[in-house]
Amino acid sequence: MSWTHQLNTSGVPMNSVYFINENTGWAGGKYLWRTTNSGISWDYQGINVNNIKFTNSLTGYCVSDSNIYKTTNAGVDWILNGTMLYGNYITTVDSDNIWIVGGFGVMYKTSNAGNYWENLHNTLTNDYLFSVNFPDPNTGYIGFGGGNLFSTRGGILKTSDKGEHWNFIYHDSSQMLENIYFINSLTGWFPKANNINKTTDGGNSWNIQNLNPSGEVGEMFFMNTSTGWISVKSNGIYVEKTSNGGENWISQRVLDETWYRIFQVYFPNEQNGTLIGNNITSITSDGGLNWQSYTNNYSFNVSCNDNLGNLYACNFNKVYKSIDHGLSWQLISNPINGNGFFSFKMLNSNTGYLGSRSGLLFKTSNGGIDWIRQNISALYIRSISAIDTNCWIVGDGGMILSSAGSRKIISDIKLNNIIIQEFFLQQNYPNPFNPNTNINYQLPVTKHVSLKVYDVTGKLVATLVNEKQNPGSYEVDFNGEGLPSGVYFYKLEAGDFVETKRMILLK
Repeated sequence: MSWTHQLNTSGVPMNSVYFINENTGWAGGKYLWRTTNSGISWDYQGINVNNIKFTNSLTGYCVSDSNIYKTTNAGVDWILNGTMLYGNYITTVDSDNIWIVGGFGVMYKTSNAGNYWENLHNTLTNDYLFSVNFPDPNTGYIGFGGGNLFSTRGGILKTSDKGEHWNFIYHDSSQMLENIYFINSLTGWFPKANNINKTTDGGNSWNIQNLNPSGEVGEMFFMNTSTGWISVKSNGIYVEKTSNGGENWISQRVLDETWYRIFQVYFPNEQNGTLIGNNITSITSDGGLNWQSYTNNYSFNVSCNDNLGNLYACNFNKVYKSIDHGLSWQLISNPINGNGFFSFKMLNSNTGYLGSRSGLLFKTSNGGIDWIRQNISALYIRSISAIDTNCWIVGDGGMILSSAGSRKIISDIKLNNIIIQEFFLQQNYPNPFNPNTNINYQLPVTKHVSLKVYDVTGKLVATLVNEKQNPGSYEVDFNGEGLPSGVYFYKLEAGDFVETKRMILLK
């Protein structure tokens, strides 16, 4: 069998091909191309697609990273039929029932030929669980955000019963919460707008603390509720120290370069500390007032410490150990059958865990010499926490696992006690819609609220809300019955806050 090269896309990747008969077919990727003469010539159709399927000779669907398209004239024209993110694959049962699946657990279904698409994956956590921290056996916190469903959402989850139940206690529409640090069940910090937020009541309230200088906050380490250190990228890399719980900070410029990726600040006592990066180790012996930096060729990508103050770091597939605060490193492990390690935790000087970007988890019971792959099913493992003998790991897909056997996918987190910090208007869902869609918004303070819908000419077609409302999250249903198909705009006004978003009624 031989193959003939038919379409030159100048190096642009193609990831789908589909023919409805001997002559007519499509090739899709960043661009969609159509042929009606068995591939002798191709016409560009102006959309990017990941997959294409037809239910009959006239009706077909294609999906991209953000949209669903439909044709009813054998692919001559493609009409926007729905919106989704990370759509990868379409399967058709019959002309009415179509399923689309994609990255990070995305799944959509229609039972009426695309008139309405049901989102079957509705995680509140945006899929990315970045950091987990258990300050005591009962109390744990998880920072999350980013992800594929709500790209501006982030927040904190909390458990008070050893991970049996998790509550959504803090919401931030402006950033992902990639790094949280709790010294006990009540007191913790996380980076916020180039400074840090602090709680002393278990996350019920938060107060901003200003850094000097302010900048991109990296790693944090607190010895107790008063004394702590954090790394900050500004016009260099700084380590800032507080002796009063973050009320005041004293900074020391450690590195002039900002390209180093810092992934640990650690102090076994108030005098000796280490800053660890990919090809750099900086050491202090006077509590952070002065630092000495040492470059290396190890290309570390993650590090941690044990309960005795020893340091461990991992590169591609090997583990190194330091017993002199990072001044020297000794290779201690046999090669590990995995790569791309992103999370590392030593419970003590014998037992530890390594988690990878591909969802592999390895355990050592002999101080890091040998690493045994664990039998778990996971996506990207982003963070590991340990308390007593129990270990917790979190990662993509809303995954929470514990070594005690607990496995949870965060799809039904309770929305009680959320601390709302900002006004926020979400995109309506579904969109396009027919005839109903939901509009969600949040208020941090009591305001008179107006929510109105306009057509493309600016004519008011509906007033959905016109009243004083208390702080909280709200959901409003809009019914487009009696209105023609087309583009509409919904506008939220609450005090000085004004925002407008676009939606499509498609009948």
